[in-house]
Amino acid sequence: MRNQEAGFTLVELVTVTAIVGILTGLAVPAYNQWITQYQLRQAASEIQSQMTHARWIAMNRNTTVRVALSTVSGKVQLNVTDATGAQQFLPPSTMMGTINGVTGGPVLFSSLGLLASGSSALVQVSNVKNQTYSVWVNAGGKATWCPKSTCP
Repeated sequence: MRNQEAGFTLVELVTVTAIVGILTGLAVPAYNQWITQYQLRQAASEIQSQMTHARWIAMNRNTTVRVALSTVSGKVQLNVTDATGAQQFLPPSTMMGTINGVTGGPVLFSSLGLLASGSSALVQVSNVKNQTYSVWVNAGGKATWCPKSTCP
């Protein structure tokens, strides 16, 4: 009679578990860095989008619009007001966490959608890993973002 054996040996199970553990240990730090960089890129892109929307509000309502930025609990918060100081509401946005700070601003858009004189044209957003992305508003009022601390 033949002795049939089925299954895995203890040595095989320990070997596979060790390999999976090593691969996981190598992948987690890279994944964490990717997540923080993604969140920074998302925040810069969202700021650029909100600046474009604020410019549109200024042109549509024929008034000057002021955009001030701040960081609250690791998230970027925009405060948009018109020339009378009335709060202008932008569509709800989700600014990603792990944002360390925002510098620059306030940004003022004239009723023509142009960058108002005396207004800051560069907004920088940085994460907890000290990576910095920038949002640049040119004289024509167009906002763009770039993955470095200074744009054009």
